[in-house]
Order: sequence, then structure tokens, then C-alpha cells
Amino acid sequence: MADRFAVSVVVPTYNRRDQLERCLRALREQDFDRTRYEIIVSDDGSTDGTDEMMRAFPGGLPAVRYVTHQNVGPAANRNIAIGAASGEIVLFIDDDVEAGQGLIAAHLKAHAEAKDRMIAVLGYTPIVDDRGGGPVMRYLDDFWERVYRRAASPARRDRWGLFISNNLSLRRSLVVAAGMFDETLPSPNYEDSELGYRLCQRGVRVLFAQAARAGHHVILSFDDLCARAFQSGRSAVIFWRKHPELAGTLSIRSAGNYHGPDRAPRAWHAMKRVLYNDPVMSMIKAAAASPFLLIPDAARFSLISLVLWHHTLAGMNRELGSG
Repeated sequence: MADRFAVSVVVPTYNRRDQLERCLRALREQDFDRTRYEIIVSDDGSTDGTDEMMRAFPGGLPAVRYVTHQNVGPAANRNIAIGAASGEIVLFIDDDVEAGQGLIAAHLKAHAEAKDRMIAVLGYTPIVDDRGGGPVMRYLDDFWERVYRRAASPARRDRWGLFISNNLSLRRSLVVAAGMFDETLPSPNYEDSELGYRLCQRGVRVLFAQAARAGHHVILSFDDLCARAFQSGRSAVIFWRKHPELAGTLSIRSAGNYHGPDRAPRAWHAMKRVLYNDPVMSMIKAAAASPFLLIPDAARFSLISLVLWHHTLAGMNRELGSG
């Protein structure tokens, strides 16, 4: 079947009515022919009035299609949208991302200039802090800026780690041929990297296009980050079980419940039990988040990273213990 559109913009969503509306309005204002792209909103059973907002959303071009279902998870949510898409290229945008006016045009330009069908294009999506600062938000901003600096370097080896689906495009046929997103990954952690790994094994390259710019509107507390880190640890173990060759890359060997090849030395685990435990991490977390302590951001970010890694390891150990 011939492609009806040049681009299908895929927006998975769950209980983010206001963010989704902002996302859709920005996608409606692209400097691009509105007859050449469609927007597909895939709703994983929202209960916050998203369906009412979508029914009231203005008609016209580009076409906005709304599909809804009940709590199938982030990977399946994207797969349903891909199945509904009819564009040659799918552009994944998260519901809390606000596209710049030239986003779609920049993605297509990057594809055209590459002259290679076996590519994925990662756009630039810096953090937008709608609440005006704080240590955690500054940490997130710094973290993602470092990710994009590495993305701009052609020397980076693990390009599959740049398969970040909040602003990423590639040919729909490549996703289908690779088997789509893995629906056994239960949380929004590593489901895009895992697909990226399989795609890169099939010869797909991930390119960075800074001109494909959007803003990522994030509101997260330190507790939110810790919960995400824990789930990320669990997902990392599921990812590793599918691809055992990535034990080192995913740092699975550092987990206490891992007993396979090249496990971290006993002395490391003994030291971790003494210094790297819940009471100590709670004190470090309080210090890192305190607005009253005059700590340079570089040191504060190191403390935050330490706390998050502690929760990531806890998630790994939980998943390893349940396996």
C-alpha cells in the first residue's frame, strides 16, 4: 500500500491532558505542508479527561487521529500507533514535548541529506523547567545536555543508546521489520533503547539533528527520579536477559544479586554494604536536594547521581531476585 503521508507523528499519552493539548497545538503550527503529515495520538486509558479534550480538539489539517485502549503499557501503546500510521516516516514525540515550528521539516531534511534509508534521526529536546529551577531540575538539564553533546559526536560507539523516542524519526518499515517495540518491557525505561539495539544490529545508524528542536516540559521531584531509577534498574535486567552480551554496558555485573561471569569483586560489594546503603543514601539525598547548603552544582550533581545509582541497583537486585 502506498504511503498516504510523508510523516506520521506518533504521540503516546497517558493522563497528561494539558501537556498533550500543548503538544498537539505545536504540531499543528509546523512550517511544513499540512497535507503531508498526520498526527496519531495513542491513549493508554487516560482517566483525566483526555478523551473529552480530544473530542473537542479543533478539526482541520493536519489530520489528528485518536486511538484509545486500556493500560497496555508504553511499548504496546507505541506499537498500536505504529499500526495505525500510514506515513513513510514515523516521528515519535512524547506528550510533554513542545515541537519547534521547524521540527518536521528538520527531520525530513536530515533524512534527505543522509541519502540512506537505514537511519534514525534524533532531534534536540532540551529541558524546559516550568517551575523555575531547583537542584533536581538543574541536574536533569545538565544530564540531557551531556547526552546531546555525546550524540553530536560521531565517535560514540553505542549509538543504539541514542534511540530516544521523545523526538526521533525513522522509516516505519524499519520498525516493522525489526519486530516493533518489545511489549514485555513493563515501564517506560529501555523500551526504546532495546528496539534501537535491534535496529542497529540490522545496520541502522542514529544521527543527531540539532535543528530538529523541541522543548521537553518536565516537572519531577527527587522522589520521582528515584522511583524512575528503580524501574530503570528492573528494565535493565529484562533488557540484559534478552541481550546477555550487554551485561557490562548495562552495569548488571555491579548488582549484588548478579552471580554470573565477571561479577564485581567481593570487596566492592562489601564496601557497598557499609557505605552504599539506605540510611547513608537518605542523608546524601537530603544534602543534595537542600537549597540551603552552598554546594557547587558539579558536586551536587555527583551526589544526585550517586543516589540515583543506588536506586537503580536496588531495581536490578529486585528483578534479579525475582528471576
